[in-house]
Amino acid sequence: MKKKLMLLMLLMMCGLTACSQDQDKTGDKAQKKTEDTDEEEDDEDTDEETGSSKKKKKDKKKDKEDSSVKELKQLEGGWQYVCRKTYSGTEGDELEDMESSFFIGNNDDLYGFVEFYEEDGVWYADISESQYEYYHESYHFPAEVVNTPLYEQCENQDWHVSVRNKRKDASVFEATLVDENKLVLYSESIYGEEDEEKWKYVDIRTYLRDGSEDLEHVDDLCYEKTVTVSDIGELLEAIDNNTKIILKPGDYDISAYSEEINNPKISAYKETLDGREGYGSVYIHDVSYLYLEVEGGGKAEISVDTPYSAVLYFNDCDR
Repeated sequence: MKKKLMLLMLLMMCGLTACSQDQDKTGDKAQKKTEDTDEEEDDEDTDEETGSSKKKKKDKKKDKEDSSVKELKQLEGGWQYVCRKTYSGTEGDELEDMESSFFIGNNDDLYGFVEFYEEDGVWYADISESQYEYYHESYHFPAEVVNTPLYEQCENQDWHVSVRNKRKDASVFEATLVDENKLVLYSESIYGEEDEEKWKYVDIRTYLRDGSEDLEHVDDLCYEKTVTVSDIGELLEAIDNNTKIILKPGDYDISAYSEEINNPKISAYKETLDGREGYGSVYIHDVSYLYLEVEGGGKAEISVDTPYSAVLYFNDCDR
């Protein structure tokens, strides 16, 4: 009897041990399943983050492409070359500190045409230009929008278009829209030996949209500023390149003006006239595209007291 009880207890202990091992295995399997599930969820989160990042990049690229197309569409069509302004100075000079020259249309034998167009989703540009003996033409080169200003002082600070010969890795031209019907092309060159002072040359060419009414008023581009004056001092101060001066009706007596003339475009010498000091005449030099008119079709008289002197002398002036 005693042996039977011991055997029965032994069998019960073995059964309890087996149950405990089965429970451990079941717990391990459950834990592993939970870990696997967590890993799968982590993977799904990572996939979602990666997918979201890719989508954002794709959307950003699409927005940029849409913006570029919008800007290129503003340039679509033909543009006529009407005038140019060149600047020369030393490296590091700002435009306002450089010597400048202005040329316009047929007066200076300027001819040219630019055209922007789209083919199979790609934008291209053609250009042909001539001035005196210089002639240049390039056709069917890709045009791309760059989100930086064409040059520091440019009216359009948001973007410009770059037209490149990719095979030669060379620029054909760079341009931007500064008005609905006005396109400007910009180029800059630096010359000089390595150990010498370098010279800077800037060329800004203006094109007007083909067929626009602006082409009927090309001469207005000669005048970069318009100044209205009402006395002789204001008139003498306003004389400059590419300037339209509107005179209020009245008398402008140069000889009655006794103050110093601080205009680098004018040379003048005071004289004693009828017992008072004034100017016998003034010499205007190195000025181009100066235009004077009287406001409202009225009458204005510019005069000097010396009967044998010209009222205004013009030396080395152009148009």
